[in-house]
Amino acid sequence: MREVDVQLAVLGGGPAGYVAAIRAAQLGATVALVEEREIGGTCLNRGCIPTKALLRSSEVAGVIKRSAEFGIVAELRETDWRTAVARKNRVVKNLRMGLEHLISQEQNPPGSGTGQGRKQKQGDGNRWHGRNRRLLREIDHRHRF
Repeated sequence: MREVDVQLAVLGGGPAGYVAAIRAAQLGATVALVEEREIGGTCLNRGCIPTKALLRSSEVAGVIKRSAEFGIVAELRETDWRTAVARKNRVVKNLRMGLEHLISQEQNPPGSGTGQGRKQKQGDGNRWHGRNRRLLREIDHRHRF
């Protein structure tokens, strides 16, 4: 296990975590972003985004059923949910890859793992040290959000 010394350790790579980590790095902090599962958290990988992608498939089916209202004669013979799920998986993968690329442009790549306690966070076999109280206070004084 190697030790990584950073000014801020962010636990959770969901929308709040990755935005906080990226912004802190932009303001000059050394940051460790630690996520137990995939970057993007539940919203991107298992919640909001996958649900919306499947919902869009359902909406398209509904539009096809009502196409005659628009002067278009079309028929919905069947819904191929395997294809809809494959599309959902592509949408999630592409968004996650874009997010991973964005985060990789910053100082520290995200670590995989879980965290606990106030000062030491357990990541991907590393011990992440964060001095986050002082850092957040310094950022707040220099940059008003």
